Amino acid sequence: MGVETAILLAAGATAALGGYASYEQARRQNNATQQTQRSVVRAAEIQSQQVAQAAATQRQDIVRKAQLTRDRIRILQGESGLSGGSYESLDRQVSADAQNSYARLDTEYVNQLNRVNSGMEADLARLQGQYTNSVLAALTGGLGGANTGLSLGTGVRNIIQ
Repeated sequence: MGVETAILLAAGATAALGGYASYEQARRQNNATQQTQRSVVRAAEIQSQQVAQAAATQRQDIVRKAQLTRDRIRILQGESGLSGGSYESLDRQVSADAQNSYARLDTEYVNQLNRVNSGMEADLARLQGQYTNSVLAALTGGLGGANTGLSLGTGVRNIIQ
């Protein structure tokens, strides 16, 4: 086997090793990125559930406060001996206040969900940019390996001659 053949074999071997190493590195990076994306989605799901639970609790508080106020109005109405009339407007105001509270709560709930979703989408877009084309990585690594092999072979040839 001649020196030229040995150089070509060395170049081919280093090209194969370089290509494989680059491919594996890209594959591992892509797997890690996929796992991180799944974690981002899961975190957003949990945050959305927490926002929904908080909104449900606040809704219950609104209902409870409105009912307590209505009960107080009824007690006052009973103590005064009056029926209807003067306390009905207070009861309507309690209902209006509760509806306003619901509307504010609904708006805040939607805003919080939008914040969670936009944060998730931004994270996913950032992670998408971290993907590596495994085939291109293998080709680039292979070319780098071939270049290294040729350089080593040429160096050895120059020393021998």
